[in-house]
Amino acid sequence: ISVMFVAERPWAGAALVGVGLAVIYRKSFQRVAFRFLYGIFTSSVVSRFVLKKTLASSPSAHTSTSLVPVNSHCEVLPVAVLKDNYSYIIVERSTGEAAVVDPADAAAVQRAVDNLPSSVHVRYVLTTHHHFDHAYGNKDFKAAHVAVQVIGSRKDKVHGCSLFLEDGETLSLGALTIKAIRTPGHTQGHLCYHVTAPGDSAGAVFTGDCLFVGGCGKLFEGSPKDMEASMKSLANLPPETKVFVGHEYTVANLEFVRWLEPDNKSAEQALQYAQEARGSNKQTVPSTIAQEKAINPYMRTEVPSIRKKCELESASSWEVLGKVRALKDKGAHTAGKKKD
Repeated sequence: ISVMFVAERPWAGAALVGVGLAVIYRKSFQRVAFRFLYGIFTSSVVSRFVLKKTLASSPSAHTSTSLVPVNSHCEVLPVAVLKDNYSYIIVERSTGEAAVVDPADAAAVQRAVDNLPSSVHVRYVLTTHHHFDHAYGNKDFKAAHVAVQVIGSRKDKVHGCSLFLEDGETLSLGALTIKAIRTPGHTQGHLCYHVTAPGDSAGAVFTGDCLFVGGCGKLFEGSPKDMEASMKSLANLPPETKVFVGHEYTVANLEFVRWLEPDNKSAEQALQYAQEARGSNKQTVPSTIAQEKAINPYMRTEVPSIRKKCELESASSWEVLGKVRALKDKGAHTAGKKKD
């Protein structure tokens, strides 16, 4: 296709970008090129059209969610958005101050806020990373809450961001402290947010697309070394820390773990729990850091049986993590299974 042809037909340019994304997605080592094309896509009219179609076609709520008490100062309401995403509303009980995490569908999150007591007022939007299924609603939510600060990573160039946080920097939300943890791998500027309170150093962590229940995010922009460092950062949090993830991927992740580490009884119990919850259309969050260290292969790269399965018994931890992620990406656990 000539340059003149593309210039005269904008749809052709959009199609080329789409084809390029598809090709590069299948070759995740070309991360720089993926980020470049994804940037073009998300800044174009095409991406806005795609997301609006996604919002229109998504169920009103893919999961029936319920309020989770974290400690005497804090409670968290998961909000099911898009096909399988979670946004969250963090409420500081004594003041009613609140923070919203990843409001991809601003209208759905606003409805959830409206259903909370009238004393609840949102101060912050906490954005884990720049992907549109996490950050797209930032500007719309900000427009409805003028005083709200939209928080994110400068490296990720988060949509609608008004205040950038670096690794280790903190915010106050009533009695709560929100600490940013840089967790590259899925994206280069990905942030997790650790929320603690007086007398509770564990609290809760919001992990976006870095850590899932039994899994981790695809390595779109970072390397296995990046993701391994991020897993270690999260593993160093107190074991009781509640983990709120960005997607409802729990059953699929733990089915992979069953194949990878079939003798892991903790993972098998977690899978049974998740299957029962999903059978009733209930959330599988939160997990805890202790549970993830017991069931999540990306936090268990030193386990001999996992290394043997990967045929990397003497390799570095990041090499094992990369192999585990590659096996999951290609569906090694489903190979040879009959599909309905």
